[in-house]
Amino acid sequence: MNIHSRIKQLQNNRNWSINHMAMEANISPGTILNWFKRKSIPTIEGIQNLCNAFGITLSEFFNECGDDSVYLSQIQKELLSEFDLLDKREKEDIIRLIKTRNEIRKESPL
Repeated sequence: MNIHSRIKQLQNNRNWSINHMAMEANISPGTILNWFKRKSIPTIEGIQNLCNAFGITLSEFFNECGDDSVYLSQIQKELLSEFDLLDKREKEDIIRLIKTRNEIRKESPL
């Protein structure tokens, strides 16, 4: 697997700049640029930070064959695709909104 190509693929899928990706992953832009310029391999911690930013697991990052162990409906795929475009704060807000909605629903009789 080419780690640099995988990172670039995930970055391009989200239309993120190097700076945006670095901010989301809490990694300096210089570090990411060095990975590409020097073809150095990121640490596992660096890859994990990127995975957290991309909203994927390490397993999903390294899954070359694209064989997902979890099957998603079309609406779930659409929701996740839109969710991926949000920044970290927006994602946290959406999760909080959904959790609050579910709690209200549990408390309210149907």
